[in-house]
Amino acid sequence: MSPLLLAPPYLFSTESVGLMQIAAIIGFVVACYGGGGLSDVITGYIVRHSSTQNIWPEQRLISLIPGMAFGPAGCVLLAFACGNQLHWSAIAVGFGLVSFGSVYTPNIAITYIVHRNPRDAAKSLVLINVFKNLITFIFLYVAVDWVNESGYVQVYMIMFMLNVLVLISAVPLYFFDAKKRRNV
Repeated sequence: MSPLLLAPPYLFSTESVGLMQIAAIIGFVVACYGGGGLSDVITGYIVRHSSTQNIWPEQRLISLIPGMAFGPAGCVLLAFACGNQLHWSAIAVGFGLVSFGSVYTPNIAITYIVHRNPRDAAKSLVLINVFKNLITFIFLYVAVDWVNESGYVQVYMIMFMLNVLVLISAVPLYFFDAKKRRNV
């Protein structure tokens, strides 16, 4: 992102490029609250309106809906804001949304897995965080060359596609868990 913001039309100073991280910090902080508090509010609402008044693991997956909206939307916004050199605030908002999605979604996955398999909670927590950090490392390791070769639109649209695929994978889990529970 630095080469884009240092060059025309933005001509940011290095300090201003660093300040763009504020958008990421805001996304992270909101996601930390959302991954806990908002998830509990959504799950509580679902439980109050269900016929059994029980909390089932798959009900926690409904909390992924905000992540399904904001994370991929941030990828699309970043793709076109960077690719078409839109106003820097569009880049900041996209960066914040992507940051939100990269924290919020794993938080919900962790709550689902801990509820689904409490005995394996510690191993699952480590595995999710290792996987998330490995993906981040690989992306950051190849990002500069990839952007220089293919452009921002392709890079962020592939991120969008990967986000959507991961989030959509929760749909079969939701229905499979419910069906499995009913058959037991």
